Amino acid sequence: MKTVNDTEKVRRRLKAALFLNTLVVLVETIGGVSANSLGLLADALHNFVDEASLLLALYAVIQGSRPASGRRTFGYHRTEVMAAWANSGALIFLTIGLVVMALLRIVHPVAVHGELMWIVGLGASLLNLGVALVLRTSSRGNLNVRSAYIHNLGDALVSLCPAAAGFLISSTGWAFIDPVASLVIGAAIVGATFGILRKANAVLFKGTPPGIDAQAVAALLQSLPGVRSAHDLHIWSEGPELHLLTCQLLVEDMRISQGDQLLRQIRKLLFEEFGISHATVQLETSSCHPQVLYCDLKKRLAHQSELALERA
Repeated sequence: MKTVNDTEKVRRRLKAALFLNTLVVLVETIGGVSANSLGLLADALHNFVDEASLLLALYAVIQGSRPASGRRTFGYHRTEVMAAWANSGALIFLTIGLVVMALLRIVHPVAVHGELMWIVGLGASLLNLGVALVLRTSSRGNLNVRSAYIHNLGDALVSLCPAAAGFLISSTGWAFIDPVASLVIGAAIVGATFGILRKANAVLFKGTPPGIDAQAVAALLQSLPGVRSAHDLHIWSEGPELHLLTCQLLVEDMRISQGDQLLRQIRKLLFEEFGISHATVQLETSSCHPQVLYCDLKKRLAHQSELALERA
């Protein structure tokens, strides 16, 4: 789990990354306009969206550190995931616009200043590498910061594309190379974002976190002394570092102190084996559906409605 000091370190690194990324956007925008290069302007737009992702990441870190309340009992941990999803989705839509502009320029080429293009592209690549290095450490345990880290690490390579295109244009005079370079950048953008979208969707739709096998979790629980079966198992994430579990266990009749000892053992094992840091486990000595490992919520709601009608 993050400490206050860890959160403050992430904030400082994000602020430093924002400053460097702003320089990238300014350099490529001015260079793109001066060189009449769509490739540089495409990369500038890409970096501008990354600027938004860094701002969202900073906002998400601040929101995620806020304590839980009566209205939001889980806190604000999903802010990070929602910000990563919004940034990735916006990036894909903007890339579509870049592709359309590039195709138009292939059909109707315009003159491009190749020498200026490769100088600016090389400088932007070095700055993007600096941004990625600033975020590298904090990206290991934060999906949203990792999103920004991957973008800027990719940008360091992608910015070499307009640099190489500028060198070829200055050597050959072939202006169509510029929009081709912007198409390559667009492909790189889309490829980098789909993986982040998949991870973000897994959290938003409460999927079992990657690397956790629900059957293995159930097997571990059912292997413990005194446990007969596990049912109504739910495993999900509220954020990249916060995995949760709820489960009901059918156990042998035991003293409350024995049950408390069993629960402590379960929480320890779940964290050590699967990284599940928040587990809510209900112990019971009888159950109407002990063999149903995964609860069907619709059937459960229908059953509750039937009980309510019988009582009425």
